[in-house]
Amino acid sequence: MRWITFCIAGALANELITLSPTTELTNSVETSSGEPKDQLYIGDDIICNQDECYPKIFEAQEYWQEIRPEQQITAGLDVRMNLETGLREAKLSSKPARENQPKEPAKKVPDENEPSSYEFSQDFAKIRELLAVQDYTAIDTLLDDLLEFSHDFKHGYKILTHEFGLLKSLIMAESSPMSTKLLTSAMFTACLRNNPPSVSYVQAVDPAFTQEIFTEITGLITGPPKGQRVVLVKRYLSIVQAMANEPSDLDESILLRLCHWGDAQIKRRALETAALLFHSNNAQSLQKMSQSAHEIQKWVDEFSLGLQDEDVDELHIRNFFNSLHRIKEDYTKDVKLDSTFLNWLGKEATHRQQRLKNGLQERDLEQDEFDQKLIDSRHLVFGNPMAHRIKRFDDEL
Repeated sequence: MRWITFCIAGALANELITLSPTTELTNSVETSSGEPKDQLYIGDDIICNQDECYPKIFEAQEYWQEIRPEQQITAGLDVRMNLETGLREAKLSSKPARENQPKEPAKKVPDENEPSSYEFSQDFAKIRELLAVQDYTAIDTLLDDLLEFSHDFKHGYKILTHEFGLLKSLIMAESSPMSTKLLTSAMFTACLRNNPPSVSYVQAVDPAFTQEIFTEITGLITGPPKGQRVVLVKRYLSIVQAMANEPSDLDESILLRLCHWGDAQIKRRALETAALLFHSNNAQSLQKMSQSAHEIQKWVDEFSLGLQDEDVDELHIRNFFNSLHRIKEDYTKDVKLDSTFLNWLGKEATHRQQRLKNGLQERDLEQDEFDQKLIDSRHLVFGNPMAHRIKRFDDEL
């Protein structure tokens, strides 16, 4: 493996340098990893690709670290490049710094009240002016025009990082009319959904944001589930689903209240949100997450009823059943399922067994895997494991 080592000249101490794949110091727009620049979002302090974000300015340590695409490095670092692979790395210089070497200027912390200029700066500046005179009709018109841009990955991130404070004030203020809250919540949902950098940003700048949304939901469900109130609760739940990173982010008591609010779609959305508590990727024991088996029994009952809903679709069946399966595996005999659920499970197992044996249609491997899980769990998890062994023996004969 051949490396070439060089150092950024001290004369450039007050500059930020972006290294190209060659050994020359240049402001090239190509990335060292071969990733097209148009697939990166380069913000004021952060660079994002489709999978992750990292600091725009390289954070040097005493050991070698890879220089990520489009990262800027400061003067005085030791830099090396692998001539075979093109990998570039940097670390703090091993040479003592000269006393008269100019220091790197301190990085300016952006002011929330003075967002830097970007494509939509003028639009949101106008919204601020209109908010000062409470012209919500004109605000709604501007928000509606901007809504389509918030669905875009890069535009959504830009809008959220520049306008989070303004959008939050519109969605939380008591003076905001329902129409403005509906448009603002739709913009929040669009900016956050399938956009990990946006979610990470909000979690960093306002860790309590999810709980504040739950507080807004609490105020809404004091009234009956009618009209725009129902739509707004749905959008708030969409924000919660996008933001929820840990079980502690979810307010179980409010989700349970939503299940009994009186709207079937809201109940399904609440169960869909609650299912995040019981996700299979969460290695933490459920018994550590909930206060008692009595509390978790409430979710057993709700998921059981949700599965038996005639209008429930296959995706929700998988989601609710997997949650119920996880609970039953953790709590075993401490939670109970009534005969109506067991009868439903028996019919579903028979139907799905017949579908698995049907060779007339193209196979869906993911569907087949879930069908087999449901069939097996009928006895192994929700019934008598011995009956499962007897059934399999009969099938083999």
